[in-house]
Amino acid sequence: MAATKKTIATDGGKAPKKEAKPRSTSAKTKIKPIKVKVYKTVKKIEKEEKKEPVIEKEKPETFKAPWPPSLPERPETVEKVKTGSEKAPVTMRSLGIYKKIALSFIFLTLALLAVIFYFSFAKVFITITPSKERISNNVIADIYDAGKNAQAPDNSVAGAVRSFEVSDTKTFQSSGRDVIGGEAVGTATIYNHYNKNQPLVASTRLLTPDNKLFRTKETVDVPAGGSVEVEIYADNPAADLEVAPTRFTIPGLWAGLQDKIYGESKQTIKYEAQEKKFITEGDVDAGVADLKEDLLAKAKDQADSMFSDYNKVIYTIDNNSITTDVGGKVKDEKDEFPITMKASVVLVAFKDDRISEMCKNKLLESVPEGKQFADFNKDEIAYTLNDSHVDQGTATVNAACEGTVTMSDDSDVVDKGKLLGLTKEQVNDYLSSLPEISDFQVKFSPSFISKVPDLVDRIVININR
Repeated sequence: MAATKKTIATDGGKAPKKEAKPRSTSAKTKIKPIKVKVYKTVKKIEKEEKKEPVIEKEKPETFKAPWPPSLPERPETVEKVKTGSEKAPVTMRSLGIYKKIALSFIFLTLALLAVIFYFSFAKVFITITPSKERISNNVIADIYDAGKNAQAPDNSVAGAVRSFEVSDTKTFQSSGRDVIGGEAVGTATIYNHYNKNQPLVASTRLLTPDNKLFRTKETVDVPAGGSVEVEIYADNPAADLEVAPTRFTIPGLWAGLQDKIYGESKQTIKYEAQEKKFITEGDVDAGVADLKEDLLAKAKDQADSMFSDYNKVIYTIDNNSITTDVGGKVKDEKDEFPITMKASVVLVAFKDDRISEMCKNKLLESVPEGKQFADFNKDEIAYTLNDSHVDQGTATVNAACEGTVTMSDDSDVVDKGKLLGLTKEQVNDYLSSLPEISDFQVKFSPSFISKVPDLVDRIVININR
């Protein structure tokens, strides 16, 4: 018995292995369970369960493990040792967690794709048409007569500088008036419903219902049962004696006859002032100015035929050469009067190509910062003659020119930073407030986005020239 106990005690130790001797199977022999190997097997199974989550059934797990031959025969099945909790619920809970993690991953992936799509493809395209602003400048050009100057001065333009005489006579109306009187005249018909003729002497009084007095101009004899038409005039003419058609009584007749013998007017009696006309100083000045325009028109007709080789001709009348003959003096009582005028016309003709180029360059020099030159029409240049020396064949011409400018391509008129996060209506309001823009179009891409992206590089601005 002592030898047997000693062998069992040292079975798991470090002593050298010895051949097992047969043991007695008496009831007094104690058998220790081999717990170490059983636990190792359970842990291995748990590791495999973690790798493949399979729901276990209620049937106990069977396995075979090494069994010492000296021990009694082992049972065919051994229940899995539980370590504090059932494995089936843990496996179900793990599967739910995996599903949640997978769904969260899918959601985050879609959200990330949406963000990438938004920042990669969302754009706002703005096409603007700049407003045009007018700028002006002027150029002083020297014109020399090629026929009189063998050598042209520096920076001068070849042309013609000439003068010639023109004359004209015209009649003008006097506007001065002096009122020397007036008259209210008309006609009336005298009716006689009496059984005897009724003679009426010249200046017979006729009275209106509102007591305005008129008289007949001549003597008439109104037959019984008949009528006579007679001219009448106001006894004291004045502007308020214009009378509409009315009935006249004859105060000089017996009262019993006034309802049988009376007068009637069928037309309005008008007041006409009597006046005399005379020449005023304004009449003379207006006549001289009008005649100067006529002389210029004559000069143009002559110049166009004389200098057809040039496309620009400037005319001006030498005021020192004007001679005027007025057919009357101020205050003369005349209804009209004639004026004869003679003058020397200075004419400057040239080709405008070089001057228009000078004007364009001058305008380019005056383009403000942040602007760029738009256009220029040489036909809109206004020429005036500053000075002339016909005997020397030279003249100085002033060319007033205008052009238009618009904002430059690199202009920062549109502040992209102010557009971030705005709706299309807000963008329209902002662009409408800029005076430098005359028209614009706003396009969101893709069309379903409703606000400007929060990155300035997603805003594309095109300028429509």
